[in-house]
Amino acid sequence: MLVASSMVGLALYRGFQLVYVGYNTAMATNQSVAGARDAMDILANHVRNASVCNQTSGCNRFSVLDQANETGFTYYINTAGGKTQYYYAGGTLYRSSNGTTTAVLSGLTSLSISYFKCTTYHGTWLPTTNPNAPATLEMPSVAGIVIRAVFTQDGVPTTIATTIRMRNAPRKTRLDGV
Repeated sequence: MLVASSMVGLALYRGFQLVYVGYNTAMATNQSVAGARDAMDILANHVRNASVCNQTSGCNRFSVLDQANETGFTYYINTAGGKTQYYYAGGTLYRSSNGTTTAVLSGLTSLSISYFKCTTYHGTWLPTTNPNAPATLEMPSVAGIVIRAVFTQDGVPTTIATTIRMRNAPRKTRLDGV
């Protein structure tokens, strides 16, 4: 009887121990996902407010993007052509603005960026000719960006994605946005 009670007690102890380890792992993963989601939301808010460059030289005129590819993009922060860049290198997404570079998301296993264009502000989005790198002539029409980041926490891959609607693209020529 004593041996049977000891075996039951040991089994219960091991069960509680496994539940505790599982709980701690889940909590750590949830906190990582929440932190990554916050970083992506901040990125989206910055990019959403990109300005249209109105200069006649030194920028992609009437565009909110200066350059764009699968792992990064540079957007205008004012109509005079001031820029901020987001780029992915070595498992980290960085933001570079006004001479300061900061890590936005680290521990990434992959990052992909897709670009969408439309001809009028309220128009239907279509992928750019190369969905991961719009041509220079398409830049003024880029109205949407989709970013997908994958990171691994405790061996579990997690994907976080965000869709960004550029508020100032394509350039509005009338009050109704057309």
